[in-house]
Amino acid sequence: MSEIVFIDKFLVRLALSVFAALIGLIVVGEKRADVYVAVFILIYFIFLALYSPLPREVEGKISLISKILLTIFIIIVAFRILEILAPTIIASILGL
Repeated sequence: MSEIVFIDKFLVRLALSVFAALIGLIVVGEKRADVYVAVFILIYFIFLALYSPLPREVEGKISLISKILLTIFIIIVAFRILEILAPTIIASILGL
């Protein structure tokens, strides 16, 4: 029973934080989807670190999700770095 309450607290606080970040990004006028995704992924990892360790059966499912989200985050950051260092390469990749 305590594990369910623990997971519920994690999920509710994660959802509230993502919602607050969403409102904050809308207020500042951010329009790029990759910024939203990167911020949401960072919030997820912050809360995962705060609420670690999770129950064993949840940890296995979370690790798969974490690997996928980390891969997406790395792609976003690498794309932004490449955009700063070599904008002509990005333009040729995107066909601009």
